Amino acid sequence: MANLKNDKPFKRFLHNLVCYSTSVGLLLPVTFVDALAQQKVETYTQQGGPSAIESGMQMFNQFTQQAAQQILQVRQQAMQAQMNASMMQSLGAPKPTPAKYFNDPNFHFCYVAPSKSSFPEGVCSSINSPQEFNQSEIYRQYAHTQLEFYDQLITQGQNSAFPKGVQCLKEGQKKLEAEFQNKFNSLQALADSIKKDLQMFREQNKQIKEKMSDLNTELTGGKANSVEDKAKDLASYFSNECKNIIGPDILAKSKTNGGLIGVKDSMSGNVQAATNFTANSVAYGKKLEKNIQDIRTQITDYGLSSLNENSFDGPFKAKLQKIFAKEAQKIQSVYKAASDEISKLGSKNKYKLPNLDKNFKVNLATFEKNATEALRREYIRDCVTGAENGVGISLDQLLASLRYTGTGDGTGAVNSIRIQVQNIINNQNITMEEKLNQLQAIESNDNKDSVVFTYTGNEGSPTAANPYEYFKQATAACDSKYESDKSDETLSTQKQKIDHVKAYLTDLKNLEKEFLPNLTRVAAKEIMSCNGNDLQTDTCDKDGKIFNPSSESFCISHATLCTQKVNSCFTQADKIVKTKKAELDKYAAQYNMNARTLITMQQAKLNQIKQKVLADANFIQKYFTGAKFEMPGDFFVKMPEMGLAKDLGVDLLGGGNLDDLEKLPEIIETKIIKMLANQASEAINNVDEYIVAQQKNLEHNRSKWSSLADNCSNQMDNFSNTMAKQASEAQQKQQEAQGEVNDYCNKLKFVAANHPNAACDMSNGPMKLSDDVSKVMSAGLNPEMQYLNSELNAICNSYGNEKNTDSDSKSKTPTIIRLCQDNDNDWGSAKESAAQAIAANTPLDDEQRDALIKFITEGGDVPSGIDDEELLKNLKSIRAKIEEAESIKTANGEEPLKNISIENWSTIKARILEESGLSESAKYEAGDVCKNMELDTKISIIRGLSGESAKEAAKDYNEQYEKKMENVPAKYKSLARLIDKPVSNSRYSQWQKVGERVNSIGCFAGNDMQRGFGAFGEAGQGIADIFNSMGHSR
Repeated sequence: MANLKNDKPFKRFLHNLVCYSTSVGLLLPVTFVDALAQQKVETYTQQGGPSAIESGMQMFNQFTQQAAQQILQVRQQAMQAQMNASMMQSLGAPKPTPAKYFNDPNFHFCYVAPSKSSFPEGVCSSINSPQEFNQSEIYRQYAHTQLEFYDQLITQGQNSAFPKGVQCLKEGQKKLEAEFQNKFNSLQALADSIKKDLQMFREQNKQIKEKMSDLNTELTGGKANSVEDKAKDLASYFSNECKNIIGPDILAKSKTNGGLIGVKDSMSGNVQAATNFTANSVAYGKKLEKNIQDIRTQITDYGLSSLNENSFDGPFKAKLQKIFAKEAQKIQSVYKAASDEISKLGSKNKYKLPNLDKNFKVNLATFEKNATEALRREYIRDCVTGAENGVGISLDQLLASLRYTGTGDGTGAVNSIRIQVQNIINNQNITMEEKLNQLQAIESNDNKDSVVFTYTGNEGSPTAANPYEYFKQATAACDSKYESDKSDETLSTQKQKIDHVKAYLTDLKNLEKEFLPNLTRVAAKEIMSCNGNDLQTDTCDKDGKIFNPSSESFCISHATLCTQKVNSCFTQADKIVKTKKAELDKYAAQYNMNARTLITMQQAKLNQIKQKVLADANFIQKYFTGAKFEMPGDFFVKMPEMGLAKDLGVDLLGGGNLDDLEKLPEIIETKIIKMLANQASEAINNVDEYIVAQQKNLEHNRSKWSSLADNCSNQMDNFSNTMAKQASEAQQKQQEAQGEVNDYCNKLKFVAANHPNAACDMSNGPMKLSDDVSKVMSAGLNPEMQYLNSELNAICNSYGNEKNTDSDSKSKTPTIIRLCQDNDNDWGSAKESAAQAIAANTPLDDEQRDALIKFITEGGDVPSGIDDEELLKNLKSIRAKIEEAESIKTANGEEPLKNISIENWSTIKARILEESGLSESAKYEAGDVCKNMELDTKISIIRGLSGESAKEAAKDYNEQYEKKMENVPAKYKSLARLIDKPVSNSRYSQWQKVGERVNSIGCFAGNDMQRGFGAFGEAGQGIADIFNSMGHSR
C-alpha cells in the first residue's frame, strides 16, 4: 500500500480532493446570505414594500436556485470521491493466506493465494467519469503487484528453509504419510493388549462360574455338575418332622425340578393356610359359639323336629351336621322304641307320642300322666266286656242271657235292665268304677235281683248274678290279669308293658333335656380339642387340610400346633435358601468385581483408542472432507446392565455374557484400523488433488491479473474522447428530472391544502400521486414527501371504510369472524390484525400507533401523548373486552361433546364428527377466542340437529353451518361490536397536520433548508467544471 500512496495518480487524487473541499467551504456561506436576504425581502413585502423589490428578488432567486442545483452536484461528486479513495486504500498489497492444512505441523508456514482472488470484477471494462479514470490507474499498478505475488507462489526451486506455495505443500505431504503409519502401529498395540486382558479374565472366573452353577442347581433343581453335588440329598437339609410336612415326593422330585426354592415354594400354600388359620382362629371360636346359639334358638322356637342338615352353615357345617346326626339318632331310637311299645298295648294307635316340637316337654309330661292310666283303664274295660284276651263273655251274650227271676211276666223289666246296662257299659266317657256305681244304683233302685245274667261259671256249673255283681267280679278278675297275665308272646304283663313305656318316656325326656348340652359339649370337644387326641407326626399334612375348617381332620388345637410346626419348617427352608443364595451372591459379587475391573480396564483402553481414532478422524477430515468416521455400533464398551444369568440363577453384569468384549480386538483390526487406513489413503489423495488445484488456481489468477493490467491501459486511453459528451448529456437529464420533481411537489401541496372529502375523490388525489412517486424518486425527491403522500392515502382509505361501515354491517361478515378466518383461526394473529386496523384509523404518529397496538394486544399502560378523550375511552373498552373474552372460565378444559344429549346422538355421532372436523375429546382452550367461538358455534349446531339418519343429520349440520358460522356467539358480541366501531372521529385534524408538514419541507432529498434559500447557478457549474478538468490531467 505504501507504493500506491507514493504513486503520482494517488497524489493527484488527494490534491483534487483538497481543492474541491476548499471550493465548497467558500460557497456554503453564500447560501446563508441568500436565506437572510430572502427573509428580509419577504418581511419587507409583507409590510407593503414596492413590487420592484419583489421583482428583483424573484430574479435573484431564479439565479440562486440554479446555483443550488450545482452545489448539490458538487456535494455528490465529493462524496463519491471520498468513497473511491477509501476503496483504493482498502486494496492494499496482496497477502498470502495459510494453506488449507496450515494448522497441521506437517504443513506449518505453508502459504498460498486466497481461494478467491481480490480481483475487481468489471474494473476497467469502461471508464465513464474522472473518478473511474483515477481508479483505473490504481488498478493497473495494483495488477502488476499481484503478478509478482503469484510468481513467488508458483516457483518450486526455492532454497529457503520455509518455502512458500506449491513447494511447501509437497514437502508436507511426505511428512503426512509417515505420521499415518505411526498412528496405525499404535492402534494395533492397544488391540494386542485387550486380547491379553480377556484371556486372563476367562482363566480367573472359570472356577467361580462352576461354583455358581452348582449352587444354582441346588436352589432351582437340575443336573448336578460336581461329584459332591450329585451325592447331595435335599432331604438331608430338613428334620424328620419337616420331611413329613414337606412330603417325601416333593423332596425327591425337587432335586431335579425346583430345587430348594421349589421345596420352599411348595410350602407356601401350607404357610398361607396356617397364616389364614391364625388370623381366623378367634373368629372360628366365635363362629362355633354362634352356631350353637343359633341351634339353641331354633330348638327353643321350633323344637327338635325343626332341625335338619340344612340348619347348619359356616366353616363347621359338615362337622356340626355329623355331630347333630349322631345326637339326634339317640333321641330318634328311643322315640321309636317308645312308639313301638305303645303300639303293642292294643290301643290300636289311639295313643301316639307327641311331636318333637317346641311344646314337646309339656306335651310329653301330659302324655305320661294321662295316657298310661288311660291304657290301664282301657285294658280292664276291654277285658270286662269280653274283648280279645278278656276274662268275661261278650256284652251281647250277657245281655241275651238276662232272665227275670221274680213273679209274673218280667219281659218289661228285662228289657229295661238290658237297655240301661247296655248304655252304661258302652259309654266310653266314663271309667269302669263309674260304670259299677251306676250299675249298683240300678240294682238298688229298680232291679233288686229280679233280673240276672245266666252263664256258666268257672267250674262249669250254671251261675246267675245281677249285672252289678257280674261286672264287679269281672273287673276284679281283669285287675288281677293286668298285673299277672304273661300269656302273650312278650311274656310281660300289661302293667309291665306300660311301665316299659313310662321308662322310655323318662329316657326320652332326659335325652331331649340333654340334647343341646350334649351337642355343645361334643362339638366343642371335637372342634376345639380333637376329642383330646394327641397330634400325630403326619397330621400336619403337606396339603394343609388340617387348617381347613370343613376338612374331616380339622380341629383348632391341632391346627394351632401345626401352624407352629409349618412356620418352623418354612423358616428352616427359607434359612437354607437364603444361606445358599448368600453363598451364590458372594460368588456373583466376586465375578462382577472381576468383570467390572476388566470392563474398566477395557474402557480405559477403548477411551485411548477412541481418543486416538477421533483425533485421527479429525486429523484425516482436514485432508479428506468426504470421509465418514462412524464408529461401529459394537465397538464402544459401556458398563453392562445387571441381568439374570439364567443358567446360574443370579444377576451378573451382562447376564454373565461378555461376548461383546471378545469381539473388540477383531473390530479394531478388521474395522477401525482398516477404515482409518482407507480414509488415510483418501486423505493423501485429497492433499495431492489440493496441490494440483492450487497450482491451477495460481496460474489462472496470474493470467487474470495480467489481462487486467493490459485492459486498464487501453480503457484509460479511450476515456478522454467521451468525457465531455457524457458530462453535457448528464446535465440535461438532471434538469428534466428536477422539473418532474417540482411538478409532483406542487400537486401534492395542492391536494394537502384541500378538505379530505374533496381531496380523496380527486383524479390527481393521494392514490394517483402514490402511483407516480416511483417516477420521481430517482430524480432526488425528498423521501418524506413519499411518506406524507402515503399518510394522506391512508386517511382517504380509512375515511372510505368508515363511511361504508353502517351499510356493510348488515351484509358482511363481522370483523372479528373475518379476522379469525383470515388468520387461520389463530387468535394471536387475528388480534394483531385488529389492532393494526384500529391504529391505521387514528391520527397518531408511528410511535404512538406502535404503543396503541401493543396496548390492545398485550395490555399494560395506555399509550401516552394521546389527547383525544374519545379515542382513549374506546381503546380502554376494546382492551377490557379482549381481556374479558380471553378469560372466560366456563369454557376452559370443558369437553362439550361428552355432554351431548340429543336423542339419536350415538347413531349420528361418527358422521357429525367427520363433517365438523371435531374429535370427541375436543375442548375449549383458555384465551383462544377464535377457536372457542368456532367450537361454540359448532356445538350449538350439533345440539339443534334434526334427522334420524346420519346422512340427514349431516345435511342439516352443513345447512346450519352455512348460516351460523358468520354469527358471533353471544358471549363475544360486545367485543365484536367494539372492533367494528370507529375509535376516533378526528380524521380532518389528522389531514391538516399532514398538510402542514407537506408545506414545511423541501422537495429534494437533503435540502429541507432550501425553502427561501438561493443557489448559485453558473457559479456552481463553474466549480464543477474546475473539478472535472482536474480529473483529465495524467
